[in-house]
Amino acid sequence: MMSSLAALASKANSDEQLLGSINDALLQLQLEAAGKAAELGYKKEDLELSRKVLAEFLSILLRVIGGAQKGQLLAAKSQQEQAAEKLLLRLDDQGKPREDWLEDITRTTKHLETKQPIDAPDWGLLEQMVDFLDTELARDLVALSKA
Repeated sequence: MMSSLAALASKANSDEQLLGSINDALLQLQLEAAGKAAELGYKKEDLELSRKVLAEFLSILLRVIGGAQKGQLLAAKSQQEQAAEKLLLRLDDQGKPREDWLEDITRTTKHLETKQPIDAPDWGLLEQMVDFLDTELARDLVALSKA
């Protein structure tokens, strides 16, 4: 019982750190788009790192979705891969075909990697991913509180 509780607490902590890093990266890029990043002390390197954090997570999500399309699951389960698998379940619940998600995520990843401006559909997608991760973390915390 104690070991499963410790594992759940550890997972919730890891999920919280992942959500925090993705949320911070998104916030920094939103500040950049609003012309406020430099004013708030963010440097070019900070913003490049934020793009990288988001692009890397979306790339993992693309691999998870692509694997699921082929009936394959990733063998190695990093924290980000586990989070991406949970996101896949949330994406499937939205009623939008996986092919459409793949197209949207690919477009946003390309914009992040090539430092192109992030447009309204990209912002919507990124905010939706943060919302899904936040919901999963909340579920983990509820489970932890009931354990």
